Amino acid sequence: MTEPELIGHYKKDFNTRTGKSIKISICSRWESICQLPSELSMPMVVDIILDAAGWKWEQVFTVSRRSEFIYRRGLVYFILVKSGFPLLKIASFSDREHATIINSYRKFEHQLDTEPLTGKVLLEVMEFISANYSLYLDK
Repeated sequence: MTEPELIGHYKKDFNTRTGKSIKISICSRWESICQLPSELSMPMVVDIILDAAGWKWEQVFTVSRRSEFIYRRGLVYFILVKSGFPLLKIASFSDREHATIINSYRKFEHQLDTEPLTGKVLLEVMEFISANYSLYLDK
């Protein structure tokens, strides 16, 4: 059974049992991994990411175009975008244009598809967030 058929079957079954409709969409692996608790604010998420990676603000949000800084910004932007934070708020928070956020996000997404280590780094950061986010809520 294909994914669309499986979803269609589930929707029909749900409707039959409850009398209500349900909307289901297929998301990428990374979308589901990057879901964050709704009580986390953007500054909190960025702080957690920086702590998880052992980076300082200046090592990420610099104007430098060196690949290591581009990669770091890409990771932060990717998590923020996939977590549902609006592009304009991300841009304002990081003092960038929204087009820069989109470009950085796309480059990081490409790295996820082509470099296995990038996926491992993202998974480690997301695991750190899941395990430790409650500590940041009390700050």
